[in-house]
Amino acid sequence: RGIKVRIPGAGASSSGTPTVDINTGRIVYPDGYIFNGVMGAATWCSCPAMVLLDLLTDDRYGFGDHITDSSLDLFSFVNASKHSNQLVPDGFGGEEARFSCNVNIQSPKEAFTLINELAGVMRCMPIWSAGSITITQDKKTDPSYLFNLSNVTEEGFSYSGSSLKTRHSVISVSYFNMDSQEVDFEVVGDSDSAADQARRAKLGTVIKQVKAFACTSRGQAKRLGKAILFAEENESEVVAFATSIDSGAVVR
Repeated sequence: RGIKVRIPGAGASSSGTPTVDINTGRIVYPDGYIFNGVMGAATWCSCPAMVLLDLLTDDRYGFGDHITDSSLDLFSFVNASKHSNQLVPDGFGGEEARFSCNVNIQSPKEAFTLINELAGVMRCMPIWSAGSITITQDKKTDPSYLFNLSNVTEEGFSYSGSSLKTRHSVISVSYFNMDSQEVDFEVVGDSDSAADQARRAKLGTVIKQVKAFACTSRGQAKRLGKAILFAEENESEVVAFATSIDSGAVVR
């Protein structure tokens, strides 16, 4: 158990107060919890959103000399935290938090690199916007805006796809195994399932090596590998277009 970090405090309209599962570090949010903008006391937890928030605001080992709570979109951090701490199947008959952060940072790192590494644990991207830092998370959500030929420039939409040479059929994810106290590997895509066999038949056995930063869970490493395979298979096309500032300001 590492440094204690602040977690969200009592919610608005008596929606309860988050607690921490002392065995796993998972933050347990009450049903219907509504964040009111006030952080609670510091406690140990393994929530990547709260670890990142602490690093950004602490003036001893973080960026607190330059960044304060007023420079951050705290609501985006709490939303990312709630998604990260939802229970999901661990792939081995149990349940665990979707994303956990367990890491011992022992040496100085470039700020940009470390912020992105911690944000990447929970599939987030940090964005500097309107004088504050917000994080946006890759998760299931409703569409936020519709672009069509009526609100883009005359050039319209330009589509491009990724080359098959840039895609992989097998993902090898390294993570720190707490039982053996050594780096272990979880391999995804090498099974005898129809989907994996079809992928290897199409692409060949092309292995991608990935390091799961701050990961000590075999299940979390497996989910990372599956997410990479899914993205390469289903998010292979990019569309480019230009639009007006009032439409572009809606999305990031």
